[in-house]
Amino acid sequence: MDADLLFLARIIDNESQRLKSAAANERAGRGHTLIALLEETCERIASEAGQIAAQLPLSNSAFGPSHERELFRLRYELQFVHELLARYGGDSGRRDLPVGIAHLVDELVSDFLPRRADPIIHLSSENMYSTLAIVDTTPQLWRKPLPPEPHPVAFNLPALDPSNVMLSPILAHEVGHTAWRKGLEKELNRRADLGTASTHLRTAASATGIDAQLLVEFFDSWRQELLCDALAAVLTGPSFLFASAVFLPATASTTSIGPHPYPRDRIAYCLRILDQRGWTPFMQEHVPNIYQWCRNLGNSVTLNGGPIETGLRAAIGATEPAITKVALDKTSNGIDVSAFSAKLPEFREWFSNEVPPVKLSASVPTPWEIVAAAWIFELNRLGDTAEALVMTSSNVYLNRFLLKSIELAGIHQLWSET
Repeated sequence: MDADLLFLARIIDNESQRLKSAAANERAGRGHTLIALLEETCERIASEAGQIAAQLPLSNSAFGPSHERELFRLRYELQFVHELLARYGGDSGRRDLPVGIAHLVDELVSDFLPRRADPIIHLSSENMYSTLAIVDTTPQLWRKPLPPEPHPVAFNLPALDPSNVMLSPILAHEVGHTAWRKGLEKELNRRADLGTASTHLRTAASATGIDAQLLVEFFDSWRQELLCDALAAVLTGPSFLFASAVFLPATASTTSIGPHPYPRDRIAYCLRILDQRGWTPFMQEHVPNIYQWCRNLGNSVTLNGGPIETGLRAAIGATEPAITKVALDKTSNGIDVSAFSAKLPEFREWFSNEVPPVKLSASVPTPWEIVAAAWIFELNRLGDTAEALVMTSSNVYLNRFLLKSIELAGIHQLWSET
């Protein structure tokens, strides 16, 4: 038994040193918090394996099985270290992406994450946007309370289209999921009328025989998605509506029940929260056709009219006021329609001359003001149609121009603060 334990301890020590060496090769900079944590974890695992090896030969063979279990547990932890290094290796301090992307990500961290975060910008093989609070998803690696801030948070962007600024409001939605896990779920539970929602869900379960727990899981997922939609809509204004219309897409009419609300429900809710923020008259003036197209989709949300669809929608309706209130309270830097309307003529002049709008007469524009102004300018240029939404979102030149605009505006803002 002693020889077997020593053999296993040496394997763990060698693997720990190999992974620590790989981590040491990563660049310093944005996202390096994760690398430092993984290096510390390798040191801790090697130390614990060494402590077991130091007890050999065992004075009591009865301790052998427990030591073996502990060593295999340590080896299992090293698998997580390997996976994280393999996935995010090269993301620490990366310099191969436009600086404008870093400014957008920093803006989202500042807006939505209640505690400090060290963002890792990762190019994902999936054609999706997502975020991941790594410390929270790998608790088995930490022997103490959660590691000190800032926590590493991965921002996963589509590898073949990471620089699409026009769709960046979708990333704002995804950061909402991390904020949800960091406390917004509890905040919503305190405010929502969950009793009425439960009544609607029980009625739907009784009428269909569906597993009540599954229905509750769908409800929980739907309200999380809608809160994330609300956060993004309050922060980025109509840009989120336009980006969602393309990304979902808004015209999808699947009748299957799943963890996401139906796209048309989401469009309808986005219009309602934008209306609360005062954006309806603005959209009716500047993009009346697209606004009406979205409204028509939002007015046609019923798909199969079954009790599950009806029950879920009624349960969400009971909690929607709380969802909206949480989003409004937790988003302090959302675009203000009055201030933005006053700036729009200047934006038009800058865009018409193909000059990055770095400094307006009243202030330095925020990234989300630049994105919103670009959507309005381009949709007006292309003709205010649903097809124009698609053309605008895929305009490579425009996206590059906006990334440089956001970068230069960010630099100007930093200069003005020093």
